[in-house]
Amino acid sequence: MTGDNDRGRVGNVTAEEVCRVWGDQLQPVPSELVSPRLSVSTREFLSAVGLPTVETVESAGLIGLPPP
Repeated sequence: MTGDNDRGRVGNVTAEEVCRVWGDQLQPVPSELVSPRLSVSTREFLSAVGLPTVETVESAGLIGLPPP
C-alpha cells in the first residue's frame, strides 16, 4: 500500500486499472469478511472494489488431471 494520500492505489496499480482489467468480474468483499489486521487502504479496496469472481482451473477441479 502506498499510504493515505493514494487511497485509489494498491502498490503500483490503481483501483481504476483493476476495474478496467476485470470489469464486471469484480465483486466487493463483505466488510465482515475482511480481516481487521489488513491496512485501512487494503480493507477499503476489498470492500469497495473487491476481488475477481471468475472460476479458476483449481476451483473447476482440473488440477491433477492427467494430460490429454
